Amino acid sequence: MTHTAVLRTTGMGMALLVALAGLGACTGENSRKSSSSAGGYDAPQAPSAAGGVALAGGSAASAAKGDSARVVVRTASIAITTKNVDVAADKVASIAREQGGRVDGDNRSGTDASRTATLVVRVLPVHLERAMTLAAALGRETRRSLSADDVTQTKVDLDARVSALATSVTRLRELLRHSANVQDLLGVETQLSSREADLESMRAKQAALAGQVALASLTVTLSATSPPPPKARVGVHPAGFITAFAAGAHAVAVGFRLLAAGLGYSLPVLGPLALLLLLAWRLRRRRRASPAAGTAPPAGPPTQAGQRSDEPVGV
Repeated sequence: MTHTAVLRTTGMGMALLVALAGLGACTGENSRKSSSSAGGYDAPQAPSAAGGVALAGGSAASAAKGDSARVVVRTASIAITTKNVDVAADKVASIAREQGGRVDGDNRSGTDASRTATLVVRVLPVHLERAMTLAAALGRETRRSLSADDVTQTKVDLDARVSALATSVTRLRELLRHSANVQDLLGVETQLSSREADLESMRAKQAALAGQVALASLTVTLSATSPPPPKARVGVHPAGFITAFAAGAHAVAVGFRLLAAGLGYSLPVLGPLALLLLLAWRLRRRRRASPAAGTAPPAGPPTQAGQRSDEPVGV
């Protein structure tokens, strides 16, 4: 056998070995796939401990991020009764300034026992509850309320509208600079004026919402404490002569005044009534006297000369 033939035989053997090795590898891979997919589904793999910890950490981070992204407007109110309304109102204003806020309203009315005051203060949201606690210490708390309104969606809508209007205004200004004729120029100016007005309105609402979020609102109502009813005095000594005499004279004077007042009220009625009674009485007397005057008195016995009429006859 020549050297060339030996080389050919050796090369064919090597090629055959390589082909057999590749076939075995393909067969092993197919067997592994069939065993792992038995029953029509892939066998589930247990998650690693590191993967579970990473998933929990990601969920907690997402929740914290969601809470921090919330936009909340906090409002509160408190009612307090105190002895000195004006002093308490001045202290409420001082509390608001100490907590990084300001006083937006201070209305006071009434006097003494009916004195009231209503203050509207703005403080940082983190200091709202502390401001309420300090205000409640100025007297006796009678009412309290605290609320938090989530305005996240409102803020998102306002931001989107402001952004869209700002983009529209920018494009209209570009069109205004490149307008070719007067008609196009007038149309673009009209649209630009309308969009700019809408943009200013949206920005004003955006600023107002930002102010409500930045500072919480607290309404403090102050009213004067009602004085206690007078206590009944026990074991009071009787009044002296002068005091009793003065009290009796006062009672008599009050009685005469009441009698005079009653007479004054009844005189318009009693006067005509007394006149009618007087007329009726006189008319009755006349009727009784008329029959007596019309009847002659009976004739007595004749009297003798020189005898008085009042002497009996035959004496």
